Amino acid sequence: MHKITFYILSAFIVFTSCVNKHKQPDNKANAEVIVEQELSKIEFNPTEFKSEDIVFYNLFSPVDLTYLISKSSSYYNSSLINPLNNITNYTNSVQLALNLGVYGADFSYLTMFNQSQQAYSYISAIQQVAQELGIPQEYVDIEALKEGNNFGDYSKLNDIARETYSGINRYLRASNRELIADLILLGGWIETLNIAVNMHESPDSNLVSRIAMQQFSLNNLLNLMLNYNNEFEVAEYIILLKKLKQAYDESNIAFTKGSLYIDTTTRRILLAQGHNVTLTADKLNDIRYATNRIRSFVVE
Repeated sequence: MHKITFYILSAFIVFTSCVNKHKQPDNKANAEVIVEQELSKIEFNPTEFKSEDIVFYNLFSPVDLTYLISKSSSYYNSSLINPLNNITNYTNSVQLALNLGVYGADFSYLTMFNQSQQAYSYISAIQQVAQELGIPQEYVDIEALKEGNNFGDYSKLNDIARETYSGINRYLRASNRELIADLILLGGWIETLNIAVNMHESPDSNLVSRIAMQQFSLNNLLNLMLNYNNEFEVAEYIILLKKLKQAYDESNIAFTKGSLYIDTTTRRILLAQGHNVTLTADKLNDIRYATNRIRSFVVE
């Protein structure tokens, strides 16, 4: 098992930012979006942590959509998810694995906004794709999602779905199929980011801050995928991830000194109170474009 895999396995948790108030962004094209995070002030000395601790944090299960998207500041848009009729386009293991992650994120999005009927269909899609990947049904028997009043309880649904994806992850890694497991993670992450960046033309400061923080997750994924650089079908995604990283790097997202806190117990990266994150509207558009490009390759 790769050393990277160890950190990825340990990072399957939900990241919930505590934001109590924020400034609304200016709608001008070149306006600077200022985010004020209301987190408890914790002194942070980066030299106290190993570099790998910083690199492999803030990655999540495909169904942990809430770490990036909040229902209170968003709305349901059916055009943001991957249509089920695309499933016939996925004929190889790379495409199937990526879209098993995508459909997990879409399922989470559907249940968040109480789209129960459509969510039932995505349950079937998840099972079908998993079966085509040769994953035993015992790991994807998520009929419990249909039982009782689960669709009225987003938290319970997410717990069941997270347990399902964790089971799939454990099975794949125990079977020495780490590449498939990591591609599922990539597919879920890029679908979640795609929903986040396309949900609003001018997102509020809370959502902007969460998008900005994804540069850490991006570094995680890029380092993870570099382990498979010799795989032809993976190499193209590495190139696209590097393009997205370039968009983030050129955005000059500002985290002031002492503003980041790394919690080694819960493996989360937080912003300390009184520090700002800045991201211009133009640079956010660059991130959106690069994200859309990767997503189009994943779901085509």
